[in-house]
This record gives sequence, structure tokens and C-alpha cells, in this order.
Amino acid sequence: MRAYRMMSIVLVGFMLSACSLKNPSHKESAENPHQMGDQMDVRYYALGGKWMQKIAHHTYPEAFDANGTRYAWKALGGDSGGDILADTTTKCDKDGACIDLSTLNYIMTEAPCIWPYEHYYAIVGVCWNATNRGLYYTGKTVHNVPFYALIEKVYGTYGLDTNSACWYSLSPSRCEEGKKRYAWSQCLTNVQEKMPWSANNAINLKSPLKSIDPRIELYHNYTQQSNKNGMVSSTEEDYLKKLFELNIKEKLGDISQEQKATLFKIDKQYRIKRASSDKAALTSPSAQLDFDALNQLFNEELKEYQNVLSDEEYLKLFGASKSEIFDIRNQ
Repeated sequence: MRAYRMMSIVLVGFMLSACSLKNPSHKESAENPHQMGDQMDVRYYALGGKWMQKIAHHTYPEAFDANGTRYAWKALGGDSGGDILADTTTKCDKDGACIDLSTLNYIMTEAPCIWPYEHYYAIVGVCWNATNRGLYYTGKTVHNVPFYALIEKVYGTYGLDTNSACWYSLSPSRCEEGKKRYAWSQCLTNVQEKMPWSANNAINLKSPLKSIDPRIELYHNYTQQSNKNGMVSSTEEDYLKKLFELNIKEKLGDISQEQKATLFKIDKQYRIKRASSDKAALTSPSAQLDFDALNQLFNEELKEYQNVLSDEEYLKLFGASKSEIFDIRNQ
């Protein structure tokens, strides 16, 4: 059995304060060993409105305890409203609660698991990456949100990691800082050390959490390979390509090798283009100008996919029509 299938949801010693950045005291931890939930899902909503034909989508996790009390986490944006995103709901067996709200709260509110919007949004990752971090122990991801296939092949499933290459010239110093402060692997280590975890009080991933998103396996294979051979850039490029291939297979099925090769060619072309873009265009004192520059590159790339995919194929792969303009902002 692969290691990722043996990951656990941990019963930890911290009482949850929903949407709060405050850590409970050690005294509170001793009196309230853990707080468990019965259900979890992700909500999403469009920002901007389709009348503008410029679409950004925000995602955030929510959970419910046995009494039906709702808890929600901002994930770098809002924490209310929207629709439940497909394939993100986890419901626990009647035998006992399986969502560890305390661990979830830690991941969604504490560094190095969550990063500040200012200075680090679209550097470490976007709200989808932050939400995926919160979903980690349910074995699910937000892969059905519109335009997800575009972003995951750039930032990965969980955002910047220790071995990630700063592939674009946008704010390279912030990228290096982001790797040191908010790497996903560092978050996982800190959760285990600071919550803390124990093999004697953990619940193995099993029914109803037995459906594991293959992205989790890809992530763990990537970290094992990069730690083993030290070939950071080539290993990460292969990992991101596999994520794109997974999205293609999930959305388009078994397309021809020729068509797949064309999609990979476009992906590689724009990966190189982002890494070699004019620094004057991608390094500015204004985050909004940085977003404008990234949006231009992303939408140029989407145009290339539009040229080789039918309307139906494009809609399936990116969850949006060809008339919709992608916007990376999350406000």
C-alpha cells in the first residue's frame, strides 16, 4: 500500500476557534483534546460577473460539527456564499466524526501553512492552492473549479514548495521568501510537530475517505524524487507536466497522442515565456500591474489552446467558454 494511502487525520490537542488567527493556550488544549466535524466541503463563486467576460473564481473550505455548527475559512478571500464545488464533499460515517477541525483550522490560519495575500498572492499560489491545503486530509481537491487546469500546471496542487523553481521573473525575491516561509512540505512537517500528531491517536484514511485524488500521489512521488536526486528543475517540470496530463485525461479522456503533444508544446512554450519575460513588465511596485502582466500571459496561452481545441473540448478542459477571459485576481 502506498505511503499516501496511510496518511492520517489526526486527533490533536487544540480547540478550534473558527476563522480566528489566535492559537489556543496549552491549558485549553489539555481541557479540550480535540474538536471533530461530521462534514466538509468547498464553496466557490465568481468574482467580477460574466457581463464583464473577465472571470476569477474564489474557493474556500467549510465544515460542520455534529450539532450542525458551521465553520469556514477565508483561503485568502471571502468565507461566505457561493455554491458547493463538485467532488469536494466529505461526509463521515455514523460511527464517529472524521474531520479534524483543529488541524484544519491550523492549516488555514497559521504560517507556514497559509500565506498573506499581500506580497505573496500569486507568488506562493492562489486561493485554490490554499483551499487544497485545507482539503489534504480528506483526499480531495478543487480540480473542478473553472480554469483549474491552467493554474495547477503552473503552481502545482498545493502551491510553492521547498524544491520549487522560481520560474517567472515576477518578484523573484518574494518567490524565494515564499519558498522558505510557506512551502507546503514545511506546512506538513509543522502540523505534525506543533499540533502534535501521534500514531496512537490517529485515524487512518479509510471509509468514507478512501477515494484519494491521484494528485496527492503525484505530489508525494515528486517530493520523493526531488529529495532523492536533487534535480529540482527537471523533476518539478515533470511533476507539473504530469498534473496537466492528469487534467487532460480527466476532462478529455483518451485523446490522440498528436493532440496531447500539441497541448504539451503550448504548455512548454509559455513556461519558457514566463521564465524569460521582460523583468520591467513583470516586476513593478504595483501588485495590480504584476497581476495584469500575469493575466496577459495566461490569456495568451489560453488563446493557443483555443486554436487547437473545439469549443466543446475547451469547455471540458478549462470549465469556461472561449469568450471568457481568465483573471488571476482574488478580491
